[in-house]
Amino acid sequence: MAYVYLHRRLSDNTPFYVGKGNHRRAWVTSGRNEYWTRVYNKHGLIVEILFDNLSDDEAYAVEKDCILELNSFGYNLTNLNSGGKGGLSPSSSTRKLMSDAKK
Repeated sequence: MAYVYLHRRLSDNTPFYVGKGNHRRAWVTSGRNEYWTRVYNKHGLIVEILFDNLSDDEAYAVEKDCILELNSFGYNLTNLNSGGKGGLSPSSSTRKLMSDAKK
């Protein structure tokens, strides 16, 4: 069974990443993208399981919906794509975050 998780900044409880996982994935800090790592190193981490006991397909769909919703509320997530199986190109807010990080 799969789950969808949310990473929040320990410093201010702000969401910064949504993911789909199995087993201990939500608590693994290695192998993350550069932008996730910068936020984690600066702010710390709170792990929240949003939905569990999902099939992989359900989890991919929920992950995608959660990313879309948080982006619509103006949160700058560190997700490099819009979620789901294979993902799509980065959202405009993620592209801006990536651009700002390179400056």
